[in-house]
Amino acid sequence: MYALPGSAVLAGTLLLSLGLIVAAASRGTQGPVTCPFRVVTGLPCPTCGMVRATGHVMRGEFLAALMINPLDALAIVLGIPAVAALFVANRVGGWRLALDLSGRERRAAWVLTTAIVAANWAYVLSRGA
Repeated sequence: MYALPGSAVLAGTLLLSLGLIVAAASRGTQGPVTCPFRVVTGLPCPTCGMVRATGHVMRGEFLAALMINPLDALAIVLGIPAVAALFVANRVGGWRLALDLSGRERRAAWVLTTAIVAANWAYVLSRGA
C-alpha cells in the first residue's frame, strides 16, 4: 500500500500555485525557451506548452488549451481541484490517498500511462508546440 504524505500534497500545491502565477503573468506570450530538453534537442518535450495551456484555462479558453497540449490541459483542469481536495482532506480529516495495486495492476498502470504520454507527445511533436 502506498500513502501520499501531507508534505507531498503541500509541495504539489505550492508547485501548482507557482505554475498558475507564471501562467497568469505570461498572458499568452511565447516568452523565452526555458525547457532544457528543447534547448538541447530543438524538439518540444512531452509537457511543452503547459504554461500557455494554463494561461488559456485561467481565461476560460479550454479548447485553445486542449489544442496546445491535450494531456497538460486535462491535467490542469482536473489536477487543480484534485490537489486542492487532497490537501484539504489530508489536513481536515487525516485522509490519505492510498493505492493497493498488485504487481500486474502496477505494470498495467505504467503501460497505460506510458502509452497516453507517448500519444500526447506525438500530438505535440506533430503540432510543433
